[in-house]
Amino acid sequence: AFAEDGRVRTHARDWLLARLVSDMRIRTWGLDLQPGTLRREIREWSRRGIAAALFRLYAARHGKTRWGDKSPPHVHHLHTIRRDFPDARIIHVIRDGRDVAASLRRMPWGPTRAVPLAERWMEAVHAADRFFTAADHAGCLTVRYEDLVRDPEHTMQRVFDFLDERSDTTSNLQQPGALAQRYLALDPVHQSLAGPVRSTRIGAYRKHLSQRDITVFDALAGSTLRAHGYEAPQPSPTPPSPLSQSLERALDGLTRRARKLKRPDLLREILHRRAAARRALWRRREPPAAPQPTE
Repeated sequence: AFAEDGRVRTHARDWLLARLVSDMRIRTWGLDLQPGTLRREIREWSRRGIAAALFRLYAARHGKTRWGDKSPPHVHHLHTIRRDFPDARIIHVIRDGRDVAASLRRMPWGPTRAVPLAERWMEAVHAADRFFTAADHAGCLTVRYEDLVRDPEHTMQRVFDFLDERSDTTSNLQQPGALAQRYLALDPVHQSLAGPVRSTRIGAYRKHLSQRDITVFDALAGSTLRAHGYEAPQPSPTPPSPLSQSLERALDGLTRRARKLKRPDLLREILHRRAAARRALWRRREPPAAPQPTE
């Protein structure tokens, strides 16, 4: 549907609108979108224009005038995002990878074993590092999770200053907002959103990870932890053998598949995506062809 410059091909517009309003994830936004509603909001037929239209509609639904997106996988696509949104303000929130591992392990879609957990965190951090090294730092800010929960007022003031927004108070950080409440209603796994900002989750990995898991994580990610100011053994422990790492990845894959069987909502989403992929494959992943002139 998109040309190389990111613009939507004219003949593909109706096809793309129909796909977007029927997308399972977009439907969870609660917008009750119709193709005509989205079409009227689009100011530019491009990736940027369509994404902005969707987020403006969502922001308006909640009485907001500015929108943002917090999707962790976006860290792997920052160069594309900056190309499509050259004026975007990008905030990288970094957290001790071992605490990230303890949190991810609880998620029904997250890795369950130390090797893939360490690899997931390192891949994300290294992707952000590469982007921030090459990017215009005037539009980028790094925030440490630990600073946010220990001193939310001062840290959020930095964020507001970075965004050129005025802040009267950050007391609303102590109560879940409308978006957090929606996430809680959709999936109870996000229970931490129900309470105020608190520092008790710092170092939680010591309680939730085994000593072996911590040792494996430090062995694989110790240098990355230290490079970002987190304490880790020096030198790092000896990493597991390649065979042991491969076995952990294989067992992790089996465990994650088994966990998804207990989540009908995740299974529905997976089946929805696979069905869409099969339809796209049958159609060679192309929208309807442009009409050809007749003689």
